[in-house]
Amino acid sequence: MKKNDITFRALAFLLPLMVYMLTVSPTVSFTDSGELAAVCSTLGIAHPTGYPLFTLLGFLWLKLPLPISNVYSLNIFVALLTATSSYFLFNSLLLIIKKFNAQSKMPASDFFIYNIAISGSLAYSFALTVWQQATSVEVYSLHLLMLNIVLFYALKGHFEKHFHNKYFIIAALFLGLSFSNHLTTILVLPALIFLYFSNGSWGLNLSIDRIKYFGIMFLFVLLGLSVYLYLPLRSMTEPEFSWGMVHRSLDKLLYHIQGKQYQIWMFSGEQVGENIARFFSAIPYQLAFLGIPFIFSGIWRLSKSSKPLMIFILLFIITCYFYSINYSIHDIETYFLTAYLGMIMLAFIGIYDLLNRYRKYYYLALLIPLASLIINYSNVDLSKNYLVEDFTKNLVNNLDKNAIVISSQWDYWNSAFWYYQHVENFRKDVVLIEKELLRRTWYPLQLLKWYPETLNKSKNDIENYLVELEKFESGASPEEYRFIQAKWELMLKGFIEKNIDTKPIYVTMEMMNAEPYLFENYQIVPEGLALRLYRDKELKQVSADNINLDRFIKSLPENKNHLELGIMETASIALSNIGRYAQLNNRDYQAAKKAYTKALQVNPANAIASQGLFELENLGK
Repeated sequence: MKKNDITFRALAFLLPLMVYMLTVSPTVSFTDSGELAAVCSTLGIAHPTGYPLFTLLGFLWLKLPLPISNVYSLNIFVALLTATSSYFLFNSLLLIIKKFNAQSKMPASDFFIYNIAISGSLAYSFALTVWQQATSVEVYSLHLLMLNIVLFYALKGHFEKHFHNKYFIIAALFLGLSFSNHLTTILVLPALIFLYFSNGSWGLNLSIDRIKYFGIMFLFVLLGLSVYLYLPLRSMTEPEFSWGMVHRSLDKLLYHIQGKQYQIWMFSGEQVGENIARFFSAIPYQLAFLGIPFIFSGIWRLSKSSKPLMIFILLFIITCYFYSINYSIHDIETYFLTAYLGMIMLAFIGIYDLLNRYRKYYYLALLIPLASLIINYSNVDLSKNYLVEDFTKNLVNNLDKNAIVISSQWDYWNSAFWYYQHVENFRKDVVLIEKELLRRTWYPLQLLKWYPETLNKSKNDIENYLVELEKFESGASPEEYRFIQAKWELMLKGFIEKNIDTKPIYVTMEMMNAEPYLFENYQIVPEGLALRLYRDKELKQVSADNINLDRFIKSLPENKNHLELGIMETASIALSNIGRYAQLNNRDYQAAKKAYTKALQVNPANAIASQGLFELENLGK
């Protein structure tokens, strides 16, 4: 079976990789994609919790002389990581099924066993939430790889006759490395600790020898965790991207590593019901609907033959589920990955149990990965998706020279612009101020480094605000920083007022809804996909002629997620704003008609654009 062994192991890696390469994004995607690409390109420090392992590996990957952009190269990198995680899951399933087969009175052939294992690993590869990690740069691809490595070596250690074996040590080392990439690794700790101390049934073996060896394993976890030393050491060198500027103090380092700014969303109870619905509604797309019943048959099979393994996998699922449904963030799906991994394992243990009785139908196991491939392909395919790139470049290219733009559209273009400006040298003259990041002490300091000519005019305002913000970050009582909002507003107003006579100032639309009082003294004119502030009240000519969203429209998928819907609606509203200004202020009906028409091409449901065209038709225009 040696030849077949090599073939199956190769297929477990190569088949997912080939499919991923067909669907990988050629450019920047939503949310943190641009920032992570910029951080890996410049060997910087990413948003909390810092992700030092991903940054270092991404930076090394970019040393390969590939004739493509850095972000495209990193998108391929995450495809490679996710495919490798599939390879390790194949090995884990092979390990489990071989163990069961050895206990059988009528052992199945090696070919049958390998077929079940590769079917399970491919089902995992083409599961919706797993596959989504393989198409654009994000840290969850490495998270999946680390989890599957830890899982494989933990199982190897468990199946060994002696608990004090090298496999638990290897698992401990990779567990530490996994922590240095993503702290949700903590969700697998209850399962791993149980597996190590299991007495072979429902109970635990807490002998002195086991506890001593557990202490040795803990040292290897710390060794893996030592990668976090990268953060303060690199921060001291003041890299291009230094989120948190963690070298400033131990408190700043711990604040960053612990992700304290996100802890307000943990166990807040704000969207538990919504998260539960999202968790269960996505399960069919992890197992192509067909595999769901086998989750329960897998539990039944394990309850009869391996209670420790059953508890281990159930702890994987349950711990992940209860933590994730209590985390109130919009992109929660990635936090369900550990649970979905456990479910896929259970399903294919159940499928093995069924097909072991009807071995001539072994090929039926392949129906689930094949169905997943067909069902999920269109939903994950980013190979022709240029939504973020086209939105970003249309917005920025319609800004006047030396513009300042204030925005909080991190998901749609702020993150992407960090990459384009600092790595690809796109529109170096533009100053981007991300409104929400101004609530962190490091960001105003970063802005002073990036854009000294503009920000130095507001240096006193920034310093006065940072005094209050420092009190907030250090955990002082609200009474001690009661002026924080006033000084934040004063600083923002200063950015505008101290520059508007010499530089064009823009804001994006959500700013008008969130902070309208900042712009009361200015005329607001839609220019491109942003809004320009003018001190005078003289009407300006507006047009949508320089906004080309043809490729953007072609990139819009049929089944849109919340980010795709959001960017579509934002672009369409910006165009309809141009139409309204041209129609109502300038009486330029041709410009208005063009803008409304483009707005409806982007989003046919845009009521403002439809109403505008209706009004123009009634006017005979």
